Amino acid sequence: MIFAICQGIIIIIWLFHTLALKEAKHPNKTESASSKRCAIIEQTEEADNDIGLLMAVRNREITSEPTNRAKRKQIAALRKAGLTYAEIGRRLGLSKERVRQIHERIPKPKKPALEFDTLLMTADVARMLGIHVNTVRRWADRGFLKAYAIGPRGDRRFRQRDIESVLVVKSSASTR
Repeated sequence: MIFAICQGIIIIIWLFHTLALKEAKHPNKTESASSKRCAIIEQTEEADNDIGLLMAVRNREITSEPTNRAKRKQIAALRKAGLTYAEIGRRLGLSKERVRQIHERIPKPKKPALEFDTLLMTADVARMLGIHVNTVRRWADRGFLKAYAIGPRGDRRFRQRDIESVLVVKSSASTR
Protein backbone atom coordinates (compact mmCIF):
# COMPACT_ATOMS: atom_id res chain seq x y z
CA MET A 1 0.00 0.00 0.00
CA ILE A 2 2.80 2.39 0.92
CA PHE A 3 4.59 1.51 -2.30
CA ALA A 4 1.47 2.31 -4.35
CA ILE A 5 1.16 5.72 -2.69
CA CYS A 6 4.87 6.46 -3.24
CA GLN A 7 4.63 5.33 -6.84
CA GLY A 8 1.59 7.57 -7.40
CA ILE A 9 3.41 10.57 -5.92
CA ILE A 10 6.48 9.88 -8.03
CA ILE A 11 4.39 9.68 -11.22
CA ILE A 12 2.61 12.95 -10.39
CA ILE A 13 5.94 14.69 -9.76
CA TRP A 14 7.30 13.29 -13.01
CA LEU A 15 4.23 14.52 -14.94
CA PHE A 16 4.48 18.02 -13.48
CA HIS A 17 8.19 18.04 -14.27
CA THR A 18 7.66 17.09 -17.92
CA LEU A 19 4.77 19.55 -18.36
CA ALA A 20 6.85 22.37 -16.90
CA LEU A 21 9.72 21.53 -19.22
CA LYS A 22 7.40 21.47 -22.26
CA GLU A 23 5.99 24.90 -21.44
CA ALA A 24 9.44 26.34 -20.72
CA LYS A 25 10.97 25.00 -23.93
CA HIS A 26 8.10 25.55 -26.39
CA PRO A 27 5.88 28.51 -25.50
CA ASN A 28 3.35 28.64 -28.39
CA LYS A 29 5.65 28.86 -31.40
CA THR A 30 5.62 26.98 -34.68
CA GLU A 31 8.39 24.49 -35.21
CA SER A 32 9.95 22.70 -38.15
CA ALA A 33 10.00 18.91 -38.45
CA SER A 34 13.67 18.69 -37.50
CA SER A 35 13.21 20.82 -34.38
CA LYS A 36 10.20 18.65 -33.41
CA ARG A 37 12.38 15.56 -33.80
CA CYS A 38 15.10 17.14 -31.64
CA ALA A 39 12.50 18.09 -29.03
CA ILE A 40 11.14 14.53 -28.90
CA ILE A 41 14.66 13.14 -28.57
CA GLU A 42 15.42 15.64 -25.78
CA GLN A 43 12.22 14.67 -23.99
CA THR A 44 13.05 10.97 -24.21
CA GLU A 45 16.58 11.69 -22.94
CA GLU A 46 15.02 13.55 -20.02
CA ALA A 47 12.67 10.62 -19.56
CA ASP A 48 15.75 8.36 -19.53
CA ASN A 49 17.06 10.39 -16.62
CA ASP A 50 13.69 10.44 -14.85
CA ILE A 51 12.85 6.81 -15.60
CA GLY A 52 14.57 5.89 -12.34
CA LEU A 53 11.61 7.48 -10.60
CA LEU A 54 9.32 4.81 -12.01
CA MET A 55 10.06 1.89 -9.76
CA ALA A 56 9.06 -1.73 -9.96
CA VAL A 57 8.76 -4.15 -7.10
CA ARG A 58 10.61 -7.41 -7.57
CA ASN A 59 11.08 -9.91 -4.80
CA ARG A 60 9.89 -7.32 -2.29
CA GLU A 61 12.76 -5.01 -3.19
CA ILE A 62 12.45 -1.70 -4.98
CA THR A 63 14.51 -1.55 -8.15
CA SER A 64 15.01 1.36 -10.51
CA GLU A 65 14.59 -0.69 -13.70
CA PRO A 66 11.99 0.73 -16.06
CA THR A 67 8.86 -1.32 -16.54
CA ASN A 68 7.85 -2.64 -19.97
CA ARG A 69 5.14 0.00 -20.15
CA ALA A 70 7.73 2.74 -19.60
CA LYS A 71 10.05 1.15 -22.17
CA ARG A 72 7.17 0.91 -24.65
CA LYS A 73 6.35 4.62 -24.24
CA GLN A 74 9.99 5.52 -24.62
CA ILE A 75 10.36 3.38 -27.74
CA ALA A 76 7.17 4.81 -29.25
CA ALA A 77 8.46 8.35 -28.74
CA LEU A 78 11.80 7.51 -30.32
CA ARG A 79 10.07 5.79 -33.26
CA LYS A 80 7.96 8.93 -33.80
CA ALA A 81 11.21 10.88 -33.87
CA GLY A 82 12.31 8.69 -36.78
CA LEU A 83 14.90 6.52 -35.10
CA THR A 84 15.36 2.94 -36.27
CA TYR A 85 15.01 -0.09 -34.01
CA ALA A 86 18.80 -0.50 -34.09
CA GLU A 87 19.41 3.10 -32.95
CA ILE A 88 16.83 2.75 -30.18
CA GLY A 89 18.36 -0.55 -29.14
CA ARG A 90 21.79 1.05 -28.81
CA ARG A 91 20.34 3.81 -26.60
CA LEU A 92 18.44 1.42 -24.35
CA GLY A 93 20.93 -1.44 -24.32
CA LEU A 94 18.56 -3.87 -26.05
CA SER A 95 18.73 -5.80 -29.29
CA LYS A 96 16.86 -4.30 -32.22
CA GLU A 97 14.65 -7.40 -32.33
CA ARG A 98 13.67 -6.98 -28.66
CA VAL A 99 12.92 -3.28 -29.29
CA ARG A 100 10.62 -4.30 -32.15
CA GLN A 101 8.91 -6.89 -29.94
CA ILE A 102 8.30 -4.36 -27.16
CA HIS A 103 7.05 -1.77 -29.64
CA GLU A 104 4.67 -4.21 -31.33
CA ARG A 105 3.64 -5.75 -27.97
CA ILE A 106 4.97 -9.18 -28.86
CA PRO A 107 5.68 -11.12 -25.67
CA LYS A 108 9.21 -12.27 -24.94
CA PRO A 109 9.72 -15.68 -26.57
CA LYS A 110 9.53 -18.52 -24.10
CA LYS A 111 11.98 -21.37 -24.21
CA PRO A 112 10.37 -24.67 -25.18
CA ALA A 113 9.70 -26.98 -22.29
CA LEU A 114 12.08 -29.88 -22.62
CA GLU A 115 11.04 -33.30 -21.47
CA PHE A 116 13.59 -34.42 -18.93
CA ASP A 117 13.89 -38.10 -18.17
CA THR A 118 15.35 -39.14 -14.90
CA LEU A 119 18.61 -40.93 -15.53
CA LEU A 120 19.52 -43.72 -13.14
CA MET A 121 22.96 -45.03 -12.26
CA THR A 122 23.85 -48.72 -12.48
CA ALA A 123 23.52 -49.21 -8.70
CA ASP A 124 20.02 -47.63 -8.71
CA VAL A 125 18.87 -49.94 -11.49
CA ALA A 126 20.31 -52.99 -9.68
CA ARG A 127 18.43 -51.99 -6.51
CA MET A 128 15.16 -51.48 -8.42
CA LEU A 129 15.40 -54.82 -10.24
CA GLY A 130 16.78 -56.73 -7.28
CA ILE A 131 19.85 -57.97 -9.14
CA HIS A 132 23.62 -57.50 -8.86
CA VAL A 133 25.36 -54.45 -10.41
CA ASN A 134 27.46 -56.67 -12.69
CA THR A 135 24.24 -58.27 -14.01
CA VAL A 136 22.95 -54.80 -14.95
CA ARG A 137 26.21 -54.08 -16.78
CA ARG A 138 26.07 -57.43 -18.57
CA TRP A 139 22.41 -56.89 -19.60
CA ALA A 140 23.30 -53.41 -20.91
CA ASP A 141 26.21 -54.83 -22.92
CA ARG A 142 23.98 -57.54 -24.41
CA GLY A 143 21.20 -55.08 -25.21
CA PHE A 144 18.57 -56.31 -22.72
CA LEU A 145 18.62 -52.85 -21.10
CA LYS A 146 19.00 -49.61 -23.05
CA ALA A 147 22.00 -47.73 -21.61
CA TYR A 148 23.37 -44.27 -22.43
CA ALA A 149 27.08 -43.48 -22.23
CA ILE A 150 27.68 -40.29 -20.26
CA GLY A 151 30.92 -38.31 -19.99
CA PRO A 152 34.42 -39.09 -21.17
CA ARG A 153 34.63 -42.33 -19.15
CA GLY A 154 31.47 -43.68 -20.75
CA ASP A 155 29.54 -44.19 -17.51
CA ARG A 156 26.24 -46.01 -18.05
CA ARG A 157 22.98 -44.25 -17.33
CA PHE A 158 19.50 -45.70 -17.73
CA ARG A 159 16.23 -43.87 -18.32
CA GLN A 160 13.78 -44.48 -15.52
CA ARG A 161 10.99 -44.96 -18.06
CA ASP A 162 12.88 -47.89 -19.65
CA ILE A 163 13.55 -49.54 -16.31
CA GLU A 164 9.91 -49.18 -15.23
CA SER A 165 8.84 -50.93 -18.44
CA VAL A 166 11.24 -53.78 -17.62
CA LEU A 167 9.71 -53.97 -14.13
CA VAL A 168 6.22 -54.27 -15.65
CA VAL A 169 7.37 -57.10 -17.94
CA LYS A 170 9.17 -58.80 -15.03
CA SER A 171 6.12 -58.55 -12.75
CA SER A 172 3.75 -59.85 -15.44
CA ALA A 173 6.08 -62.81 -16.11
CA SER A 174 6.26 -63.69 -12.40
CA THR A 175 2.44 -63.75 -12.02
CA ARG A 176 2.02 -66.38 -14.71
